[in-house]
Amino acid sequence: MMIMKMKRIKILSLLIFYCFVFSFSSLLFLLIDVSSARAQEEKFTRKSITYLKMVMNPEVRSVARAVDFLTGIDLYQYLESKIRKAVEIERFDYNPVSLGGDTDIYALSKLVKQYVDEVKVDRAKAEAKMDWRFKDLVVTAEEIRRIANSAYIYSPYVKKFNVGVWISGRKKRGIDMSISCSLGVEVVYYKVDFETGEPILVFKTYTSHSEVVKVGEMPLLPLPFPISLFLPSVEFFETPFQAFDRCIIMLVEWIAKKINADMRRVPDFSLFATISSAEGQNIWAPLTKRDKVYLDSDFAVMERQEEIDEHGRRKETFRRVGWVRARKIADGKTEENSRFQIMSGSAEVGQIVREYPLVGVGLTLSFNYLPSMNFEEKGHNNLIFV
Repeated sequence: MMIMKMKRIKILSLLIFYCFVFSFSSLLFLLIDVSSARAQEEKFTRKSITYLKMVMNPEVRSVARAVDFLTGIDLYQYLESKIRKAVEIERFDYNPVSLGGDTDIYALSKLVKQYVDEVKVDRAKAEAKMDWRFKDLVVTAEEIRRIANSAYIYSPYVKKFNVGVWISGRKKRGIDMSISCSLGVEVVYYKVDFETGEPILVFKTYTSHSEVVKVGEMPLLPLPFPISLFLPSVEFFETPFQAFDRCIIMLVEWIAKKINADMRRVPDFSLFATISSAEGQNIWAPLTKRDKVYLDSDFAVMERQEEIDEHGRRKETFRRVGWVRARKIADGKTEENSRFQIMSGSAEVGQIVREYPLVGVGLTLSFNYLPSMNFEEKGHNNLIFV
């Protein structure tokens, strides 16, 4: 009887021990899982691009207020929407962040670094502190977290905007009027260095352009109804406000295409692919429509090279050996590669094709490289003659 009781006690003790071990291991697994999930949540992947805001210099602001008063057009929102729509490359993810007041990129970078350092210790405390710290900038800790996760920060700066009205002549019943607009925009891209809190300049480009739109014949005074039945009618195509709107659209589209092309030349934003096969004037590279590549896009053929710097370290560089142009894009559903046509130079298997729009190279070079000059087809990266 005593032996049976001891066996029962031993079995019960083993059951309690195994239950304790199982519970502890489950708790440990749960803690590890939660910790890994939190670590993944706090990881700064730096894949997207954050748009801060568009900045206007004081002179442009004065012109913008006058335009708003005369035409009812909010020039800031108008230019911002047009520039962002054309400049932002489709294959990147963008985080728009609304900042109030005059924001300095250097002060913002230091605050982002503080947030990254503090969130590693206590996320709730860091977010509460940042919500208070950023109240003057009208930005939340969530938006700062998105900035910290961004690979780049960019902002357009409108440095010049002028509007002029030109009267070329006066006729019996009207005047000839033309509207001219000129715009200068600078776009700057930064990275945030989490070690120093300083912004690193990645890319900066400035583009200016002017457009002139002829309004047409405009009557000096509207003719009353009975008189207009007997006098010759005056052909009228558009109002000055419509002509101004058309001038702005042409101006912004030209500048945005130029900035977009300049941006695609920078290695940080260019699309790279390795040539998989070559046959005559045709080469194939693994690009699909998912990469947002369009027909007639221009690519440079690059050859890998190794150089040794002053410290004796090997550094990989690329040398341009030719030009190609996209002629067929795979649909992204099959393994078919994209086809390119060699426009200049040569191309071999293993070399790199890198996105490089041929903008501002001149008419002679343009016609040599571009047999089809279709500027109307949507989605093409065509030459802009400057």
